[in-house]
Amino acid sequence: MRINNKSICNLSAFLFSFSLIHTSVYADSLRGSFPGNRVGGGTRGECSARVIVHLVPESGMYDPSAASSNLIGLLQGPSFNPTPLVITFRPFQSNGNLDQVPLSRDTLRFASSKVSLILLDPDFDDKSKIWESTFECDQHADSGEFGFITSSFPPALSLLTKSSDVTSASLPTAVLLKSWQGLCGATISTDSVFDPFGLDDLLTQQWPTQLPVLCP
Repeated sequence: MRINNKSICNLSAFLFSFSLIHTSVYADSLRGSFPGNRVGGGTRGECSARVIVHLVPESGMYDPSAASSNLIGLLQGPSFNPTPLVITFRPFQSNGNLDQVPLSRDTLRFASSKVSLILLDPDFDDKSKIWESTFECDQHADSGEFGFITSSFPPALSLLTKSSDVTSASLPTAVLLKSWQGLCGATISTDSVFDPFGLDDLLTQQWPTQLPVLCP
């Protein structure tokens, strides 16, 4: 079979088009199969009413490596009785299935703390992961057979992933989190955290004007 320059050009054009289609299909697959919610909590009950927020784009998908910092950020809302924070990372498959193998799940547990901004380095390794954050709500033995209703806590869910469109959308967030890293142990204006993420509807009188910046 004889291959001429025209055939090579046609083949190159086809491969380039296929690459663009594959990237687009992959991105659409993530958007269509990831049911994330960057805001958790807000239900009835003292513990489960506490708001927890992932500081990620509205899509719920975020590339921590976008600004070469690998930082993720989250907000712990006000609470009269803070409970421990539990953060879990699980593998994500593009078809929307979660890997349920317990050994593949990384869990971090932090002591209870008051309202704050938390910055973490999850050691992102380019593999797509589900990031889940929740509070450890105690389930009392005397709560009755429907006790799970008051102890359930809708987690904040985000997808940590790396693809061209996600990285581009993540850059402003990643740059912002990186700039806040120098405030670890200090405080930051609450408005300066809420405004860039469009979270003004969550800002109530219970939130202080300044947030402690914690970097466990």
